[in-house]
Amino acid sequence: MRTCQNQFFNLVAALCAAGLVAGCAASTPSGSTGSADTASIDGTTGGDASAGGDTAAKTDTAGGETAAAAAIEIAGTYNDNFGGSETIASDKWQFSFGTSTIVQYDNAKNDAYLQAPADDKFNPSKFSKIVWTEPKVDSFYYCTVVIGAATLDLAKASTLTADDKNPEKTGCGGVGWTKLTKKK
Repeated sequence: MRTCQNQFFNLVAALCAAGLVAGCAASTPSGSTGSADTASIDGTTGGDASAGGDTAAKTDTAGGETAAAAAIEIAGTYNDNFGGSETIASDKWQFSFGTSTIVQYDNAKNDAYLQAPADDKFNPSKFSKIVWTEPKVDSFYYCTVVIGAATLDLAKASTLTADDKNPEKTGCGGVGWTKLTKKK
């Protein structure tokens, strides 16, 4: 079902980009003049974006034109510093223990909101927030700052943060961040 939904939303996005569907322009996040780096994967809006609602897969740029959302900047297949591997795409994050849907991400803020699958053993259908360091040539660090939120709005409203001053040792809930290195 999810594949059909994604294909449907991709089709709608393509029709919007071609100017064949009216009302496709979406709001931009609070304090933004428009960014193609913020995206909501399902193409829906969760309310007023200036109040923290989802932004659509299509966003207005500063010039007022509609542009397709940029792919998540950390897309790829990686080895983690725990001996596992992870694969990241703009619509999903595959961990060694399962795959979560990326419902929204922002490359400028280096964050993503994920939803665990309904059959997840610990947090079924719950939301999390992941933040990452600015990617280097072949690696970056990430920290899950929110896990198990009942709704996307609760995950977004959380004031929990991470400190990236020393990600190898600390700053992510009292422990080091997860390091991902691109598979060669």
